Amino acid sequence: MTRLSLFLATLMVLAMPAQAAPLSPYAWEKRPLLVFAPSAGTQALADQRTLLAKVRDSALERDMAVLEIVGGEGGPQASLGTAPEGVTNADLRSAYDVPTGAFAIILVGKDGGEKARWTDVVRPDIIFARIDRMPMRQREMQREP
Repeated sequence: MTRLSLFLATLMVLAMPAQAAPLSPYAWEKRPLLVFAPSAGTQALADQRTLLAKVRDSALERDMAVLEIVGGEGGPQASLGTAPEGVTNADLRSAYDVPTGAFAIILVGKDGGEKARWTDVVRPDIIFARIDRMPMRQREMQREP
C-alpha cells in the first residue's frame, strides 16, 4: 500500500459512521453481515447458518464477512472471513443497538454504513439482491470477467 493510499484509507475510516468503528478493519474491503443471537441454541441462528453455508461462494464473490455475535460475552465468531481483533460482542451490540436477548441480522456496506436490518432469518437471495443494487457492487460487477 502506498503512502497516499494509506492516507486516503485512513481518511475514509475517519469519515465512516460512528457505529462502524468496531468494523473499521473491514473498511472498503469487506461487506460484513452481522448475525446477532441471544444464545448458541437459538433456532434462528441455526437456520441462518444453514442457509448461508449453502451459498458460501456467492458470499465470497460479494466480498462478505459473516460474523456471529452470540450472547453478550466474548467476541464475534467469523463463519466467513476473519473476526476483527479486539472487538467484543458488547462493542457490536452497542454500536448497532441490538439487545443481548434479540435476534437480528445487519448488513454493513464497505463504507461502514448499515445497509439493511432484519429481525428474523433472511434468505441469502434477499441479502445478495440488496448488495447487488449497491453502487459499489454495480461497479465491481462491471469489472468482473
